[in-house]
Formats: sequence, C-alpha cells, structure tokens
Amino acid sequence: MDPEQAILTTVERLSSRGINRIALAFDRDPYSVALHAIITALCANKEITVTEAFEFEPGERNFSTTLVRMLRQKNEAVFFVSVDPGSVHAFLKQRREIAPQLSVFGTNDLDGYASDPAFRDLWKGVSYFVPAQPSQPSQQFKKLFLKRFAVSASMTASNAYDATMMIGDALKAGKRSPADISTFLHKKKFETATFGSVPFSETGGINGGLFEFREAQRRGRPDFLILLCFELSLFRPSPPSASDLLQRPYLGILGFPLRLIIRAL
Repeated sequence: MDPEQAILTTVERLSSRGINRIALAFDRDPYSVALHAIITALCANKEITVTEAFEFEPGERNFSTTLVRMLRQKNEAVFFVSVDPGSVHAFLKQRREIAPQLSVFGTNDLDGYASDPAFRDLWKGVSYFVPAQPSQPSQQFKKLFLKRFAVSASMTASNAYDATMMIGDALKAGKRSPADISTFLHKKKFETATFGSVPFSETGGINGGLFEFREAQRRGRPDFLILLCFELSLFRPSPPSASDLLQRPYLGILGFPLRLIIRAL
C-alpha cells in the first residue's frame, strides 16, 4: 500500500465518523512530514478542515500547550506521527490528561508500544494501521534475532536490517548518486528478512499482503479491523553520507510497508 492509499483510508474513517475538524502533530522527520503533506491534501478533498499543523522536534516532551490549543480550535481528532518513543509517550499521556475526548490517528509505529507497560491505559480512542498477518520471513527473523542476541527483536528490526542490506548492496555495486541507487534498487530482486523475495515496481512499490486498521482500547487490543493491501514504497528526500547510510537505515513504517528513504550521498 502506498502512503496516499493508506492515508485515504484514515481520512475515509474520519469522514464516516462525522469528524469535520482535525489537527496535525508531527516531528521534523522526513517520513512524518511526507505523511502530513498527504493527509492535508486528502482532507481537503473530503471537506475535512485541518485547523493547524503542529511541528515539533524529535524528543519533545511538552505538548500541554499544543493540546489546549487543539481543544480551543474545536478539533475532534489529531493525526499524530513521531519517530521518538519519548515524544509518543508524552503526547498520549498528556492527551489522556488534558484532552481525552480528542481521538488520535497514526501509523503502525504505535503498535510497537502496545505491549509496553509504560503505555498502559493510554490507548483509548487511538487508531493505527498494523499488518494483518506477520510474514513468514519476518517470523523467522525474530527467531534468529532472539537466538543471536538473547533479546526480542523490535517491531522494525527486520525492516532496518533489510534497508541496510539493500543500500549496502547498492554501494558494493559502486552506486553513489541517488539516481544510480534508485535505478539499482528498481532493477534488482532482493531476498528480504521481512517480506521474502522483493522486486520493486516502476513506481517503487510491490503489491500484496494484508493490513488491518486497528482502534485500540487498552494495550492495543482491536475493536474493529479493516483488511488492506500494502505496497512497498521508495522515497528520495535529502542526503546523508555513505557511512551514515550504512550505520543508520532510513526507514518509515506505515502498516508494515518498508519505506527506504534514499538520500543523496
């Protein structure tokens, strides 16, 4: 599933609930910024008013003023995305205390915190995408990871591994520019730990797989499910160094589509 299809499903859910006013809250990460650009455009098509887009730095812990402002603007929901666990916890906790009536929508990054005791009782009114069924390769990766490191793999560990290996393959093949890396990734079929055999389409995606849209009550338990298809998508924002690419995979997760953010070297 590409980002626009995924966000469109969220917007349709908002519309079906009669939600007419929402706020956006996102950190200054390229993935978060891209999602909010998409939801802003799609909300306009559904005549849903985006009252304001609140930006914050990853690691932000104080959202009280932002939440009060959202209430004063008479928002009914907020679409929230952050790559920082501390920011996610702070936002959900302060929202429970200050604006419990405000529904929260987000990506499947939230599901990674569903079993964390620190997030207990923060899930009422929170909705997000999750994979309907874990892939067989992903399950195998978790077993091998546990055997090797004696700790359980995090939600995005296999995606991070795959992204690193793909970019590493491109660099080994002598690809250095964004255009050369993109061409290499589009032409090569990869054996991944997350999705098995992955060939990229012309648009940087691959069709297949199922997702569910989950509305949590406590500890991430679902009240309803909507099955969706996913697509693997490639993005090309701004550049890190080659060594940075090897040390840190640039991923964004939506449902479980692997998103390689390819940056110039």
